[in-house]
Amino acid sequence: MPNRSDTPDTPTAALAKIHKQAVIRDVEPLLKRAVGQLPQTLREVAEYHFRWVDATGAPSRLGSRANRNVASMTMLCVDRDEHAWRRALNGATAVNLAVGGLFLHDDVIDDDRVRNAQPAAWTVFGVPAALMTGTALMLTALDLLAEEPQPLSDEIRHELSITLNIVGNGQVLDAACVRRLDHTVGEALEIIHAKTAQLASFIVALGPRLSGAAPSQARAAAEFGLRLGYAIQLSDDLSDLLEPVDQSADGLASDLRTRRVTAAVAHALQTPGTAQNRIRAYYQDESPPSPQQLRELQDLLQDCGAHAWLRAEVDSYLDRAVSLLPEIIDDRDVRTTAEAFIHVLCTPHQQVQALD
Repeated sequence: MPNRSDTPDTPTAALAKIHKQAVIRDVEPLLKRAVGQLPQTLREVAEYHFRWVDATGAPSRLGSRANRNVASMTMLCVDRDEHAWRRALNGATAVNLAVGGLFLHDDVIDDDRVRNAQPAAWTVFGVPAALMTGTALMLTALDLLAEEPQPLSDEIRHELSITLNIVGNGQVLDAACVRRLDHTVGEALEIIHAKTAQLASFIVALGPRLSGAAPSQARAAAEFGLRLGYAIQLSDDLSDLLEPVDQSADGLASDLRTRRVTAAVAHALQTPGTAQNRIRAYYQDESPPSPQQLRELQDLLQDCGAHAWLRAEVDSYLDRAVSLLPEIIDDRDVRTTAEAFIHVLCTPHQQVQALD
């Protein structure tokens, strides 16, 4: 199994990079074409959000750093036969648009001011523009899926609509977890299921379904995606606990800043002792936290075992996901690439944003 501590210079990271580069090469033109059909105001917000332009409309220096992890997840379990690959590209484009729309909404709801190393779109263009662009991207995704053959087109559009509603419900539940000290680990995992795991399940299974895989392979891909979704979110939570916090790091450790009780915090609050009491005091405080308070909170959570618990959970979900790969992918090289990709994706500090 690839080592999750692999750096960008290792063979594991190299395999993941090759896969992403192939996806970006084929999906980026389709993304730009779809966004180009939006009305001008919405198009400008979307072009900024996808890092093609900066806030002035000039080509962005961040464009070359695009991850397109969502599209890469859709293409992850697709046979490398050129015909199969091509059949899945429209769907990969659609889900990247849909998730882009979700993130535009998510940043507003969570008051997140940074997205992928740049100011969040709502801080640049305003809340109405960000929200309406997010909605437009999700509707455009449904339009793209209408181009797929029937009856599959109706099926996947209906499933995407249901999935987006589930994510929305999860977002509402998540927003209610600020300073909620009675929030349990089980409840937190249910929110992860709604916000991330269910969405990842749809994203991953879409590629095999569009490319003509057997129904059994598509079902296994959906379960694989579900487990991967849990690993993605828990790894993102771990990044929140590990990120260096300084005076200018407004976009870092956002869940800690907003005092959202995540699964890791809920786990730490079950650990008796002085550290637990200090964590409770932090989450009961309503004043804006200082960088020093955030650093102290990170240390307290580590003392309560939150880091170790998250690492163990991420590893467990990844192991269970990897165990399904032989049921989904026949080609051994493709399975190796898929395994490498998900381990790099779920390595803290290498994500930027996992679902980008």
